[in-house]
Amino acid sequence: ALHLNFMLDRKAVSRAIIPMCSFGLADPETGVPYDKKVQWSLHESAGGKGWETMAVTSHDVPDENLRQELAKHSMTGERYDFICFEGEASQQPRRLRALVAHLHVTMGHLSNDRLARLLRLSGAKDSAVTLAGALRCQVCAMTRPPLPTPQVAYQKPKAFNERVSGDSFFIWDAEGKKFAATHYIDALTDYQVADLTDSPDSSFAREVFQDLWLSVFGPPDLLITDGGSEFKGSLETMLDLFGVVHEVTPEGAKWRLGQAERHGAVLKLMVMKVVKGMGLKGLKDMRHALLASVAAKNRTLNRGGVSPMQAVTGRSTMIPGSLMQQLASGRVKFQYNEAVTNSEAVARAERIRIGALEAFHWLDSHDALRKALASRSRPPHMEGVREGAIVYVYDPPASRKGLARRMQDNSS
Repeated sequence: ALHLNFMLDRKAVSRAIIPMCSFGLADPETGVPYDKKVQWSLHESAGGKGWETMAVTSHDVPDENLRQELAKHSMTGERYDFICFEGEASQQPRRLRALVAHLHVTMGHLSNDRLARLLRLSGAKDSAVTLAGALRCQVCAMTRPPLPTPQVAYQKPKAFNERVSGDSFFIWDAEGKKFAATHYIDALTDYQVADLTDSPDSSFAREVFQDLWLSVFGPPDLLITDGGSEFKGSLETMLDLFGVVHEVTPEGAKWRLGQAERHGAVLKLMVMKVVKGMGLKGLKDMRHALLASVAAKNRTLNRGGVSPMQAVTGRSTMIPGSLMQQLASGRVKFQYNEAVTNSEAVARAERIRIGALEAFHWLDSHDALRKALASRSRPPHMEGVREGAIVYVYDPPASRKGLARRMQDNSS
């Protein structure tokens, strides 16, 4: 288009319409010249043959707007000034670089891989294919969608007590009473500690961390938890006193707490198995079941040839009630065996210990869990759903939101 601006404030102007075919504007497919009419003004008494004209755009597109902004900042303002090439590709001839940039824009800002593949299939030179791979477009960078959340774990620590993760879960006894369990696990050795209460708060989480971890192994370098209220308040105050960095995982990065979530699910299933098999009730029996499950898991779980107990203490702890250890070593525990026979409390604690060990082996060879680990995720098929249709969605209770389906059912 042409814009004649040197006569805008003149009077007695004659107006006419001129075709613009002489400027070379034609259809790119058919080659037919455009016959666009533009009004222009001419003063009757204007002398001389000089005309002042200025080219302007007829469409508002991102490419043209970016070109104008680059020109305002003392840049070249060329047609494809928003496209550059990295590395050795920037030394290619200018006409070849302009051609590849033109292909990238006219074909809808293709990705580098697709553009290089199209050039390779069409028989283009290797230099053009290299240019397509090294192309960098500012328009593509501005309109790029957000990248998916990385579903990967942290880098593995190099030493014990370098990074510790904490989490909580709920468990129910045989009468349906609800309890809360808080556990902490080391990122290197998978050594885990846990305790249970019927009134969860930040003071209980602080006591578990202080009595079962801090007083035994010392303060870790980093503690990772979620944003639950049990990991705030007094726990944060204690972490500040000992100089422990507390990292709270955001809602969109639950993968950072994946280790604690997995081991917490295993521990919960073990306790559920013991409660179901023995009919445990009350806070005392539930604590025994949880502590026995943690001890069985730390002794039996094998990773890299050693258990978490061996990785931390250097040896596997001896169990007084183990009959196989008594027979293998030749050292019979007469007093303990007599106490198990005569005392109901000791016998019940021994049954809970054996039940926790059986729960670990039951879970270790469970067919449903093996099938679940080998299966792939299947997205739901919303067939026959039209716009405006009524859709029913199951909303779990507030106490079980965020848990897996298996973990939501306290009687499974």
